[in-house]
Amino acid sequence: MEAREENNQFDEPWVRVFPDNGASRDVYYLKYHGTILDEIYLVWCDGGRYVTVMPNSWSNGAYADEDLRRAFYFVEGSTEVLVNEMVQRRYPIDSRHYLPDGFAMFESDEEAGRLLAEDLAAGARRYTFYRLDTESRSYFQITNGAERKLLSRRSDQ
Repeated sequence: MEAREENNQFDEPWVRVFPDNGASRDVYYLKYHGTILDEIYLVWCDGGRYVTVMPNSWSNGAYADEDLRRAFYFVEGSTEVLVNEMVQRRYPIDSRHYLPDGFAMFESDEEAGRLLAEDLAAGARRYTFYRLDTESRSYFQITNGAERKLLSRRSDQ
């Protein structure tokens, strides 16, 4: 695996669950004899105390939609899951408790879309969703049907 540092701040709502909610990401290239097989993004959270492969994203609408809800997930057996398993073994996971349910796991993107849509319609009882309040520019996490405000990033204040 070869890395290229992005030097960009990374922001997704799930990053804001950590006390140090500044995050960064690096792109890694999976190579075999110099041939790039895949490109994987690693996200470094909570001052480097938590690292994960960037999960897939699902939403119930367009980003301009006031009722936008997002969820993040992995697909079983995917390259991202295999690399994430290696990364989780290699790097400390001191901050994992801030994401106690981690990311949902599905058999396919199609299954993810169907089950996430069904759960959101039923009140977000099984999976974790995130929403942005466009007026206050605040993110909220929805878990087990309850919504809680997430921390603001230092750059937002």
